[in-house]
Amino acid sequence: AFYCGLAQWIAGMLRLGRWVSHVPHAAVQGFTTGVAFTTAIAQTRPLMGVTVSSAGSPLSTAWRVMGAIPGLHGTTAALGLNCVALLCILRHIGPVKTAAPLLVTVLSGSIVFVCNLEDAGVEIVKQLPAGLPPLQPLLPYSALPYVWHSVLTLSCA
Repeated sequence: AFYCGLAQWIAGMLRLGRWVSHVPHAAVQGFTTGVAFTTAIAQTRPLMGVTVSSAGSPLSTAWRVMGAIPGLHGTTAALGLNCVALLCILRHIGPVKTAAPLLVTVLSGSIVFVCNLEDAGVEIVKQLPAGLPPLQPLLPYSALPYVWHSVLTLSCA
């Protein structure tokens, strides 16, 4: 993320935005669909209350999540699926459309607290770390010549 942000900042300073219009629409659609699929698979595990390894490709993770469905945590799955359904409903109601994620978060957190769902096995965030993590790149700067093409591809998408 750091390198992609840096590449986007440099592209902005060099006024390279006009060249983005030359990227084929199908390439942008494919990249966006791939990111959406990867994000959906990553969120399915905690949403359904299943514990599977996320190592490997998103497709193998999806396969492992489907295999773990018989062992899912019912209360967590019911809460998660109801939150998704409520989000889908609220996004069509004009006045609350933009506040829907906040409303669902507050409502689901309140339900977990009032019904004491932590005792029923619903995992909650107990303590949030204070402040921001230290800014440090994940890769050493010496690796940048080997990954620059990937960084530029991701920052332009």
